Amino acid sequence: LVSRVGAGTTLVIGQAIMALGLLWGSQAPVDAAYWSDLFPGFLAMGVGIGFSGMAVQVGAFIGVRESVSGLAGGLVETAREVGGAVGVAVVATMAIARTDDVLATGGSQAVALTEGYQRAMLVAAVVSAAASVAAGLLLRPAERAVATPPDPATAPRKNEPALTRFGPP
Repeated sequence: LVSRVGAGTTLVIGQAIMALGLLWGSQAPVDAAYWSDLFPGFLAMGVGIGFSGMAVQVGAFIGVRESVSGLAGGLVETAREVGGAVGVAVVATMAIARTDDVLATGGSQAVALTEGYQRAMLVAAVVSAAASVAAGLLLRPAERAVATPPDPATAPRKNEPALTRFGPP
């Protein structure tokens, strides 16, 4: 899909599907049934992650010279690790805060935990939706810039590697 429609479009689609899956999960009731209440959201999240993973990797290398590709790869992995850690911390904090609030008002433990998870999924859905918008605004212009034919005056010199073109032909 990345080679057909480009990294930006694939990432937009993946993060939008991820956001929809998280929104689905944020509506799960206390007595949720797995197949009807949880599985559709889990499936959407899995598809969204699948679309997004490769698209992020390809998108990170758009317009990057071969001589600095190792640095770009390191930055991608660092962002993935730090982003994951910060994301888990934020989402867990939201879940715990909501759970504590419900327990403090006399709610049952099941209701409190469910509402905590609902809040956490809602926050994660907002982040995924924002990532989808950011990918559309930032990656698509970068792909178009790399896809345009080079100006002979600014073409790579003999010993300088040419930029690799990603996206649709």
